[in-house]
Amino acid sequence: MVQAGASKEKRAVGAELHCPSSTDSRQATAHSLQPTAHSLSLRNPQSALRNQKGGVSVYLALLLTFVLFSLLVMAVDVGRLYMVQGELQTAVDAAALAAATRLTGGSCATLYADVQIAASFDSTGSTASGMPNDNRFNMRLNQVSTNSEIPTTLMSDYFALLNDAQVNANGGQSGPNARYVRVQVNVEMPVIFTRFLSLTRPPTQPVAVAGIAGVSSAVCTACFIEPLAVVAIDTTDEINYGFQVGQYYTFYLSPVQRATGPQCRVPRPSAPLTDTIDYAQYLILNHYPWGPETGVDGQIFRLGAASMVKSPDTENPDPGCVTIDAAEVSNANFPSTTCPAATQMGRDFLCGLNARFGVDPTSNACANVEGATDLTPLLKADTDPGVESALQ
Repeated sequence: MVQAGASKEKRAVGAELHCPSSTDSRQATAHSLQPTAHSLSLRNPQSALRNQKGGVSVYLALLLTFVLFSLLVMAVDVGRLYMVQGELQTAVDAAALAAATRLTGGSCATLYADVQIAASFDSTGSTASGMPNDNRFNMRLNQVSTNSEIPTTLMSDYFALLNDAQVNANGGQSGPNARYVRVQVNVEMPVIFTRFLSLTRPPTQPVAVAGIAGVSSAVCTACFIEPLAVVAIDTTDEINYGFQVGQYYTFYLSPVQRATGPQCRVPRPSAPLTDTIDYAQYLILNHYPWGPETGVDGQIFRLGAASMVKSPDTENPDPGCVTIDAAEVSNANFPSTTCPAATQMGRDFLCGLNARFGVDPTSNACANVEGATDLTPLLKADTDPGVESALQ
């Protein structure tokens, strides 16, 4: 009995230690063939890409941010700088052109030119709309002044040669040597995005523009013109000689004519002709007129109708030209000691000018001028463009 029980215990122990059956072998084999996480990543690439999608999105976002920032720099900062440069270039060109009109060669020419430059940037004036009429920049928000929110530097200089003005060398010229003016403006424009491109980049970007203007070549000799000279009202005025630009004047040939008025009346009228602001004297210079020989009236008529020409006189030839700095005298054959004589000579000359515009002398008082009726067919009217519209 005891032995039998012992045998059973041995079998029970043996049952725990027996080799696995075929079924158990299949289960163990199946368990050992289950892939690990490492083998899964190598054997399933699509799953690996899904795990890396977040990294690609970060790179794309950074790239788009850089592209958008570059576009902002181009659109905002670079666009603004180009706009300001164009505005400033227009301003300095206008100032240079205004200053160049005063470079007449006089001793005070550069002083008058400086006044024009200052006026181009003067904010004290205003237009009909109430806006300042100075040349501003940055969409007219800032003026060219050291007191502006955006400080600017305005410089001007005068040169004898164009090449010197272009390279800004040998400046400081004056008088007749000041033939070109250079106006330059320097601005430190604030930028918004460009300064973030570099840690050492300043918050402003310099903008510099320059405008150059000068007088054209001097007309030293003029030929075949009307031999008239206008006497300066103010000899100390080297620019306009006392005349006001855009105004009209009553011209007289002889002082006695002014003393008695345009109609030779006594006393002289209290004011010059209507729509004129003052009197101004003119002279008829001593030059040879075109056409056949006539009396004094016909000679003045021919000067007005055909201008002066070269004289055939071999002893005292008339070149038919007027040269700068050459002395000129009035014609001694044109008496102007009395008001009626001066008035008649003025009429003769105006009748000659009418012939240049195609006006028939028989239709007005010019028919009384000696030889006017016979001379008019010989003196053809000017054919310059715009003459017909000017007469209408």
